[in-house]
Amino acid sequence: MHYIKFKEQELPIAIDFAVIKNTSAKLKITLQEFETAINDMEKTEVIAFEALKRGHKLENIPFNIKETDVEDILSEEQNYANFLHIFTQSVLKMFTPSKKN
Repeated sequence: MHYIKFKEQELPIAIDFAVIKNTSAKLKITLQEFETAINDMEKTEVIAFEALKRGHKLENIPFNIKETDVEDILSEEQNYANFLHIFTQSVLKMFTPSKKN
């Protein structure tokens, strides 16, 4: 689980299959397009919203963030850079096969 700090709270954020599926459906994009969607600011907000929603669900924390709040969350301090790092790490991990011994 990753966390993004916003208004002195640590918000859980996760990017997994559910986030890719929900974001792809919402944006009407393919899996291939998902990987490059991060280059579009509006699509980045949708991905971040779905990732925050997923993180809260996995941590069993009530989700009270509105999609319109994501702009403020990503604008705070280093959150945009942190989110890009989380996105890259998560996507690489998901699409890199594990090594068998």
